[in-house]
Amino acid sequence: MRKNLIVKASLFTLILAFMTIGTIVVAAVMKVNANQATAEDSSVQTTTWGLSSPSADPTDAENYVPFTGDPNELCAGEEEVCAVMAEDRGDGYPNLTPNLIQQINKQIPATDVHFRD
Repeated sequence: MRKNLIVKASLFTLILAFMTIGTIVVAAVMKVNANQATAEDSSVQTTTWGLSSPSADPTDAENYVPFTGDPNELCAGEEEVCAVMAEDRGDGYPNLTPNLIQQINKQIPATDVHFRD
């Protein structure tokens, strides 16, 4: 009987050890995945894009050129879109998202859409 009690206690200890190790491994994997997601998010860069011509269609990404200065310096004159803040879509032009195009069309000033004063 005493031998059965020792065997049961040993099995309980072994099971508890495996559960503890499993919990530690799962927590470590989750932490690594969270760090990778953060690293991927931080690699996305937003660029200022200036409209190449006042008469150009502001909803056409190919009408923008990268701009490194202050968008407010670029935006003097009539009330039109003059610059947007967007990610490069991979071909040297801005990624004009549906939300960004909506802001442009409705002429809603925002931190990522600049209008001429």
